Amino acid sequence: MSKLKIGALIGILVIVIAAVAGQQFYKRHHSSAHHSGEYHSGEHHSGKHAKGSRNKRGQSGQSAFGALSQVAKMIEHKKIEWAQVDMDALWDHLKDMDALMTHTSVAKQALPNGLLMFVTGGENAARAMREMIPAHVQFLQTARPKWTISVNQIENGYSIQVTSDETDEVVKIKALGFSGFMIQDNHHASHHFNIASGKSAYKH
Repeated sequence: MSKLKIGALIGILVIVIAAVAGQQFYKRHHSSAHHSGEYHSGEHHSGKHAKGSRNKRGQSGQSAFGALSQVAKMIEHKKIEWAQVDMDALWDHLKDMDALMTHTSVAKQALPNGLLMFVTGGENAARAMREMIPAHVQFLQTARPKWTISVNQIENGYSIQVTSDETDEVVKIKALGFSGFMIQDNHHASHHFNIASGKSAYKH
């Protein structure tokens, strides 16, 4: 076989190996970026993949991006002055929400007329508990007139007592637990808007 033919075969082999390696790299990169939420440019948002990743409320990507995007659209629609907007305040609040739900533990004590909860967490949940629990209790004290709610600071967290004089409400309180207690009165959409637009004095 001539040197020319051998050189040509080697060249073809190099091209094939490079193509296979490139394909494997793309697959690994695409898979890793997709699962980590980092793959969010160009084709991802404009193509079929982006359409599949959006839920029925129009939120795209991970929930924090969806919430921020939704609020930004509301600010544009309502023509809020950008000088009073602080989207990073909402970002901090969303991180607090995640930390409260994932980095705290709850010990529950059933009461004849309700529930006593001890919510504790480490350093990564301290700010979330401090910012959200007392403020949400204050909100529900008005929004839930059939409930009697008290909150006290304890070591590494808070104790929350929720009671009622009505049997049906007692059953509901016990069923809700801490997670259900924190999502009562689905006011988060409007509250998120108020945080980002500078209308909320606290982040809960």
